[in-house]
This record gives sequence, structure tokens and C-alpha cells, in this order.
Amino acid sequence: MPGVNRRLLGLGGVALASLVITAAATAGPDGPGLAFLRFSEQPDALTISTSDAALGGPETVAGGGAGARPLPNPSSGLAWSPDGSLIAFSGMAGPLAGILLPERRRIYLVEADGGGNRAIPATRGGFGPVFSPDGQRIAFAKTVRRYVERQGPLGRTYWKGTTVWSVGLDGSGLRQLTEWANGVDDVPSSFSPDGSVLGLTHRDVFRDRADTVALRLDGRGSYVLSRDAAWPRYSPDGSRIAFLGIRRVGGTSCCEQGDGFSVDLYAMNADRSSRQRLTETPAKAERPASWDPSGERLVYTTKSAPTEDASGDLEASVMQINADGTCLSRLSVAMPRVRGHHVFFRDPVWQPGPGREAGRIAC
Repeated sequence: MPGVNRRLLGLGGVALASLVITAAATAGPDGPGLAFLRFSEQPDALTISTSDAALGGPETVAGGGAGARPLPNPSSGLAWSPDGSLIAFSGMAGPLAGILLPERRRIYLVEADGGGNRAIPATRGGFGPVFSPDGQRIAFAKTVRRYVERQGPLGRTYWKGTTVWSVGLDGSGLRQLTEWANGVDDVPSSFSPDGSVLGLTHRDVFRDRADTVALRLDGRGSYVLSRDAAWPRYSPDGSRIAFLGIRRVGGTSCCEQGDGFSVDLYAMNADRSSRQRLTETPAKAERPASWDPSGERLVYTTKSAPTEDASGDLEASVMQINADGTCLSRLSVAMPRVRGHHVFFRDPVWQPGPGREAGRIAC
């Protein structure tokens, strides 16, 4: 979503030139907590922040303004380590000009209190990090472009695909988990708790569709979890999977617009039975959901509904819902303001670990 990226960073404009560094803060809250991407205006800043379960008192742990490095990649989600001590994210480094280029990305680790920010070696171009259940490895996505020698009517053409990789936290043991294919994007979203399966979003431009897929890590291949779906997330006990249902809007393409018209949130058993629609919001489009450590509630963001001309606006509200679809409630109002200036959140994820269970929402 390059338009969103430009808006987030204010590239090429006065707003970007006036960005200032946001100071790192101290440790996140005790008890149930969240991490999320946070964008604020005047001064403009793109940060990774933590808060309590009600989005109260956000604390910055990484990112900031134009001078902050690494600057969080606005198109990539976050991941907590299983013990809740580390946050993995895709960060961008180097000069401000061209900072959105894929080769500027690395996977970074930062401690929950904002300390120890470091890049994982061998993750150049990486985004979409996911921790393995033992906390020793990171799965991530990397896009490959291969330019074609001939010139087309629009200039040089290229083949493009996204593959999934795995690496140790120290950069050792780099492994490619999915094969490169032109027009195919594989992006990881969660491991099963026993570590035997990695849930993926599998997008195929030529088939014009996206499906959720379970990749067996013992080499026995993969299988489809749900058609026309994206972002499968296993519950903490592995019994359920939350995901986004996708529908076409007008003449738009699922794969060109990505999650632009992933509309509603669903859940099903890990064996693909008992599929349940959790939300039905014609005016909004849901973003990927995160399970709280108890497995009883989910948090996610919404954005405006897509049209034939656009994939939807920036994130509007942070929402939560019980895993059975009851007690839908809002954690943040649409486009909240701080001292009269816009602030919005994206990709909230629950902090795992004992004593951090949020539990069921009381209606």
C-alpha cells in the first residue's frame, strides 16, 4: 500500500522534514498488555508502543521521527516473543531518501522496556516477523524481484514473488521455507503452539485470489485452511484459528490491493471445522486479529470499507471481541486526537506470558 506508506511517513513533504525524534520510554505495563504501531501528527512520529489492555498510557519502545533508526516499517506487523520479553519488527534504516526500499529493511528485536534494539543478521529485506513457540527462531517474509532484460511499454519489467524464511535470533541457521514463484506471495502469520505448522497467507496474482495455508515444517508439504482468506492466527492452545474472510469489491483485484478488502473476522477449529463469522461490518474492513493469552478475546483494527478505486483508508478504530463473537467493543475511537492532533494505531498484538491474560469481555 504505497499510498498509505507515503502518508504515514509524509515523504517528499514539509511534514516529513519537520519530524522530530521521539524518546524511548521505560518498560511496558504489568498485567494484560498490548504492543502496536502508533502514528501521531505534529510532531509526526511513527513508533512501536506498548500499553495496558485499555490502550492507556502508551509507552514508546522503538521508532520516532525522521532521525530515529530503525524506523518501523508501516506495512509490517509486530510479534512478541513467547515469554513477552521481546518484540520483533521490520525496521527501516539508512538515509531518509529511499527509506521505503525493500533492501533498507531488516528484522529487529527490542526489549519490552525499549532497550537492546538490534538487527537480526541475514534478514535483509525482511518483514512480517513471527516468533517460533520456543522463542529461538523468527519466521519472516522477503520479496524477490527479478528484472527482465527487455523494455516493456512502461519501462523495465520484472517478476516478483514473496517467500518465507526462518532464522535464529543470532542470525544463524537461515532457511528458506517456501519456494519462489512469479506472482506468488507467501507471508507468515503464526505458528501452531507445538511448532509443527506455520500458518501463511498465500496470494496468487495470476489466479487473483488469496488463501490461508498451513505449512508443515517436517517437509510434508502444506494444505489449505480456508479459501478466500488471509492472516490465520492460532489460539494460544492451538484449538482455534482466527482469520480474515476476503470478498471482491467491484473490479478490484484481491492480490493487487492486498488486504484492502479483507472484510470480516472469522474463527474455526484447527481441524477446519465449525467455521464461525465473528463480525459483520459492511462499512468497515477488519485487519488481522491477535489472541489474548487466555484465548478468550481478540483485538484488531478496522479501516474504512474499500471501493473500486481504493483499498480503504488508514486504520480507524481498535476493536476487541470475545472468541465466540460476543461483546464487540471499541478500545479507541476513530482517529483519536492528542492535543488536537491525529493519532492512530495499527496491528495491536497481545503480550503473552503468565499473568497477562485479559480473559473474557463482560458484556
